[in-house]
Amino acid sequence: MDTMETTESPVYDQTDVIHTPINTPSKLKPVKENIIDDLIDIAEGLQSNNFLLSNSFKKVVERIGTECGTKIKELSDKVDALERGPTLPITSNQHNQLSWVDALTKPKDEERRSRNIVVFGIPQSTKDNGRERYLDDKKLIEDLFTKSG
Repeated sequence: MDTMETTESPVYDQTDVIHTPINTPSKLKPVKENIIDDLIDIAEGLQSNNFLLSNSFKKVVERIGTECGTKIKELSDKVDALERGPTLPITSNQHNQLSWVDALTKPKDEERRSRNIVVFGIPQSTKDNGRERYLDDKKLIEDLFTKSG
């Protein structure tokens, strides 16, 4: 039986990593120093970025605080003004001036109220319907006038 020995060479693609053994400390020292230098650079970059973000965040918080303080002051001033009441005294001339809505509705309202009668001492109607209350009031008044006579 013939046996033929074949030596196959390994086939590598792009994803394979070929490791070369580093057996001596002299070869390991520069790699270690490069890694340490890279880590120091990364740490310094992170520290710088953290400082910039921290300052930026502080500025945003200060701006929001200032804006909120301004809005609170404005609202507080408005509440104070409302609690104090009107700032301008109303003159008699202002009372006599009518708006266009008042000018249209006032004569009709005055005419309607001119027929009203005010009677003291009679109980108020408990009916929910306006027409029923009117009829109750009318009956009470008629009874009052017929009794007084």
